[in-house]
Amino acid sequence: MLRRLISITVSAFVFLLVMSAVAWFSFKYFIHQSGENVPDLTGMTSAQALESLKKGNFYLLYQGDDFSDMVPSGAIMRQEPGANTVLRRGRTIKIILSKGSQGLRMPDLRGKTKRQAEIDLTVVQMNVGRIVEVRDSLQPAGQVISQDPGPGESMPTDGLVHLLVSVGPESQRFVMPRLIGFEEQQARLMLNERGLQQVEIRRMGPVPGPEQIVLDQLPQPGQPAAAETQITLSISSNNGSSARPA
Repeated sequence: MLRRLISITVSAFVFLLVMSAVAWFSFKYFIHQSGENVPDLTGMTSAQALESLKKGNFYLLYQGDDFSDMVPSGAIMRQEPGANTVLRRGRTIKIILSKGSQGLRMPDLRGKTKRQAEIDLTVVQMNVGRIVEVRDSLQPAGQVISQDPGPGESMPTDGLVHLLVSVGPESQRFVMPRLIGFEEQQARLMLNERGLQQVEIRRMGPVPGPEQIVLDQLPQPGQPAAAETQITLSISSNNGSSARPA
């Protein structure tokens, strides 16, 4: 009788143990097979995406890359299945990484006027950055000498383009001749021979003595002068004083 009782007890214990194991493995299988919402991976790096997929025990599969104006380079721009799709645990999520903006090709602005360069940049949705003006003996004033970025380089939309623009050759400089005491016409000839044509005439009078004689000058004799230098001559007159450009 005792042996039979012990046998029944052992059998019952073994049965409960087996049933517990079956229940446990059934529970684990159910959990494994149950669905999980796929997270939104857009904008994440691969490392961030792997961390986000741990909860669903999902795997990540790189499928290539493509250009995107919205997603920065190296971040996920597309995924399959999409965000919030219910997917069984342990499945694979396919991703496409961004290569960044494809950008625009820089036009060649060299040799164009500054105004034309500005128009060309507006047409291709770029902006003028810094404009540096320099003397150049080969390029006429207002012409683009070089640019940064250079022709053909890739640029994002609304990028800045810096220009180096000529203001023409260096002006030739002269030593201002002594004009005081010369007649006005002779003084003008001496200035024209040196390319000095920015002249203002001031009539000074009434003064005694002959008319149309240079009484004073600016710049003074011996001082440097160039084509753009404003020159003032004070000329004797028997009438009232006046001033006018030559």
